[in-house]
Amino acid sequence: MSSSKSFNWKEALGSGLAVPPFMLLPLVSPFLLLWGEKPNWESIYNPVESVSNNSTITNQVSSQDAVLLQPIWNYLLENHFDFISHFLFPAVLGLICFIITCIYFTVKDLTHDLNTKTQPEHFPTVKDMLEAAVPQLLIYFVANTASWFLFPWRVPLPLVAPTLWRFILEVITCTIVGDLLIYISHRTMHIVPFLRKHIHSVHHKYHHPFSWAGGWVHPLEDAIVIGCQLVFPMCMIDCHPFSMWVFLALWVIFLVEEHSGHDVWWSPYQFLPEGGGGAVPHDIHHVKPLKNFGFVLTVWDQMFGTYEAPEVKPQSSSSSSSS
Repeated sequence: MSSSKSFNWKEALGSGLAVPPFMLLPLVSPFLLLWGEKPNWESIYNPVESVSNNSTITNQVSSQDAVLLQPIWNYLLENHFDFISHFLFPAVLGLICFIITCIYFTVKDLTHDLNTKTQPEHFPTVKDMLEAAVPQLLIYFVANTASWFLFPWRVPLPLVAPTLWRFILEVITCTIVGDLLIYISHRTMHIVPFLRKHIHSVHHKYHHPFSWAGGWVHPLEDAIVIGCQLVFPMCMIDCHPFSMWVFLALWVIFLVEEHSGHDVWWSPYQFLPEGGGGAVPHDIHHVKPLKNFGFVLTVWDQMFGTYEAPEVKPQSSSSSSSS
């Protein structure tokens, strides 16, 4: 007989602390980012100058500031500056990650991969996937292509890459802050009757979500998602562009995974067994809408009493080479 997966933090840690230790990260990580010297990002890369001149400057700082990431940053600046300096590059990067991740899970659905499927009796049909995918792809492609050429605005990029330490802290902080905001905004969508009935109901059209369904939202909710979960965290801590792009890519990938209906080995639910979100806990939300509002983490649901643990933790694809 299967039993519900549950964990009582208060019991495990004592009555004085009722949250998991890593819940302290939201309080600690912003201070860690401010600790030490202010990053030297004021020197801006100039594509008009010779590559050797820019390289000389970056080489002078690389030994002290960004030994590991500076060579990667140099390569991007010197070979793809026109592309990555466009103000819409993050949107294009997000679209690329969205499409590739959706295709990955589409293959699993088309081949009926039972090794990772959270609800083996509910695979989406080809019709389901086309109805969700085609409108989104058309809108994203047309909007991004038109905007790219109509608004060729450029963003100044720093010469210096972030240190590995700061890069990791920025990505983690953005993830934690964004995840808290998605919990708040998502729960608000369910609490306020107008938002639940006229806005968020578009997304809840699917009771058994699949990859392409993750992006099926009302335009207003889409704007709230982008503003609250992506733009605000990145602006709040003044991220280096490289950190921002990596965070954005990971966020989109996990967004698709959360709605994929597959428990893959790289899901937060797998590598954060007592606090990770993903497809397994989120499937419950689409059946019980007042449970499991979280995204990458489930700790917010655990803290505020909205968490329902999956009855059985599905076998991940780690045991199968097919994923």
